[in-house]
Amino acid sequence: MPASYQLLIQGAVQGQGIRPALARFAEARNLAGRVCNTSQGVLLTLHGVRIPAAHLERQIRTAHPALAHATIHIDEHAASAETG
Repeated sequence: MPASYQLLIQGAVQGQGIRPALARFAEARNLAGRVCNTSQGVLLTLHGVRIPAAHLERQIRTAHPALAHATIHIDEHAASAETG
């Protein structure tokens, strides 16, 4: 089942190449989305196949060394199957 995720990554993550690492992470898993800096941290929005949140967090922590000690908040939403 498709799902959407919004992740807020906080800690010493800005200015360390986190955004390109997360873009490569998403591309390697066929996940669409975007990544940007905000005043609260790095915001990552992903859409694609459902990945259990704990598994997704473990995978993201390996995408870049700075992510190992970051705080990651994950908000998951099942994609709607409705058509209009």
